[in-house]
Amino acid sequence: MTISISLGEKHKVFVNGVWVGVCVNAALLVDDFRSKRRKKEVHHQVEINLDYKNREVRIFSDAGRIMRPLLVVESLKNIYLN
Repeated sequence: MTISISLGEKHKVFVNGVWVGVCVNAALLVDDFRSKRRKKEVHHQVEINLDYKNREVRIFSDAGRIMRPLLVVESLKNIYLN
């Protein structure tokens, strides 16, 4: 017997590939998570992404992750190009 549950507008939340729950406001979750990572409240190697198409939030913290450099610009006022 297969049971199907409608999640409505909710997004599934996965941590390292394991479904751990659902989220009502995925964009807010991702924004808050990234803010905490920038304030070093969350380790810088932990990744989060939002997949609107599949209605999923994925968080990865497993070992051996390939990382790319990232520069976050909050204001363009202080950037000078030579």
